[in-house]
Amino acid sequence: MRIFGVLTLLVVVAWSAPAVAQEAKDGKAQVKKKAPPVPKEIEADWKYLNSQAVKVQRASKKYAQRIEVETSVDEVVRKIGKSSPPSKAWKWVRDNIGYEPYGGLLRGARGALLARKANAVDQAALLSEIYVAQGHSVRFVSGDIYAKDAQTLLAEINGSATLISPQAAVGKDFTKTSYVAADQLRYQQPVTQHVWVEVKYKGQWMTADPVFATRFGATLGKGTDVREKLLDELGGTIRIRVRARLKDDQDKELVSVFGRIDKFSYQNIALEFEQSPMLKGQLQPVLSVAGQSKKGEVFPVKELDWLRVEFAVRRGRIEDRFAETLYKDGEPNSIFDYDQTYWGIALLPGWVPPDFLRITTARYVGASSQALADFTKNAAGGGTTANFDMALNETHRPYAFLISSMYATHLDRLTRELAYSMGVTPILHEPRVIMTGILRKDDSYDYRISARGNALEAMPKLGVPAAAASGFLSVHGRMAHQLEAELLHNLSGSKVISVDRLFVHAAKTKKRVTTIHQKNLSKARRLGLSKEVRGALENQVRNRGAVVLTPSGPVDLDGGKRAGWWALNPTTGNVEGSLGERMLSTIARKTGRTMQTRW
Repeated sequence: MRIFGVLTLLVVVAWSAPAVAQEAKDGKAQVKKKAPPVPKEIEADWKYLNSQAVKVQRASKKYAQRIEVETSVDEVVRKIGKSSPPSKAWKWVRDNIGYEPYGGLLRGARGALLARKANAVDQAALLSEIYVAQGHSVRFVSGDIYAKDAQTLLAEINGSATLISPQAAVGKDFTKTSYVAADQLRYQQPVTQHVWVEVKYKGQWMTADPVFATRFGATLGKGTDVREKLLDELGGTIRIRVRARLKDDQDKELVSVFGRIDKFSYQNIALEFEQSPMLKGQLQPVLSVAGQSKKGEVFPVKELDWLRVEFAVRRGRIEDRFAETLYKDGEPNSIFDYDQTYWGIALLPGWVPPDFLRITTARYVGASSQALADFTKNAAGGGTTANFDMALNETHRPYAFLISSMYATHLDRLTRELAYSMGVTPILHEPRVIMTGILRKDDSYDYRISARGNALEAMPKLGVPAAAASGFLSVHGRMAHQLEAELLHNLSGSKVISVDRLFVHAAKTKKRVTTIHQKNLSKARRLGLSKEVRGALENQVRNRGAVVLTPSGPVDLDGGKRAGWWALNPTTGNVEGSLGERMLSTIARKTGRTMQTRW
């Protein structure tokens, strides 16, 4: 009966985002191919799965033509022509990639294509890769833009939300006064520090600036430096490490990876734990990025105090650190009680379009179909249980990343709709980290998700009060947390303990809500929280400057005492829901044909 869990995930992905075709064709051929006899105990389930797999592949083929944008440099080169003059590539980037004001190299060429928006540095990175693919020599030029030109560009990308002329709303000088309320200087700096490309064509270096220039060969920038490669200091970095503390207070870094943000972006970063072949009762973490695996140090499960994944994201001089606790000694539902645990991490520095999810869905559905087809080939040869578990593991491997992509795709769509309705322009200036876990034990599935990173800012449009930006960020924070809970609910059919539910239940039971800030931090000790949860709350107040809104004590919810809070950034208005460093999670006790969602 465990095979129904595989079917559930296939159907979820098929309905959540229509897939594209190429990998699906292979999967369909494998489904049609006559397989060896299957053991009788799973024969009925297997036949049903095969029929549903055919439907998944048909859905993939149905939406094969819905990919409307280029998502790789090779696709752009094929569209504009490999031998086309460099002016054509410049025009394509200028017309297809919008401008977004943030600092440094963040999204890279692929991220700029996927997000369809990028700053000057990332647009230069994209244009240079197109030129190199066409066989041209390129170099990068950095320089400055006059403040007036930067203000004009901000005015063009942000526009007006008024029903009267902008001049009548703010005065005659449009560029001088239109963005005072939006903290104009905050966004002017990354615009004035400009980067563009020079391409060698017919023996001459030609300027290619898709941001400011109205024609190929021109720029408003005043060049001060010319280099063959972008400076490393323009790009941000991320370090991901798995750490453990043993009961003897010994701390261990089990495994880590480090690199530039744009190299990790939109990749399937995965974490698994393998049984040590030499030492009984010890596990070995395996951290993979885009299929390249790195094995870590083995550790004894029984000696663990806690196990967590730590992230350090550095952009310029600022480093944002946060962690996700996977295991804490004494807590119920230990991750090591499951037959299989798989964690997917998505690093998303830009907007996520539906086409990205369609493409990755097709790839992973094809991989899952292959794993199941391999199982049928081996099913008649003995060792059924081992083969079956292996097939399940191979089938589940991609889906943690897909769930993260599902969440981000829906969130970005809702973010744009919310911003439009509130008269603001959303800006993603930092990467988001979304971590998803799938844990299986027989027919039970535990799904976990957490989205971190203060990535979003907002500029009010002309004529819109500055308070709209703070209001947008507050509403967005609650919306993002609710979306995490809704996704888990649709995956499992079970209620999720979220901050939103916690506050609703606290209101029904007339439990008082209190505010914690840096001047009254001592109040946190009177909330009746555990040491770990209180430490997480105090960290957000003391180290991140947040103002916390929380019930005055743990809330009785779903058979236990729960704690949680909203953390408000008083500078930006950004709101983040927290359950005390714990990921949102839900357990699906019944999986099968009835658990099909159209989320």
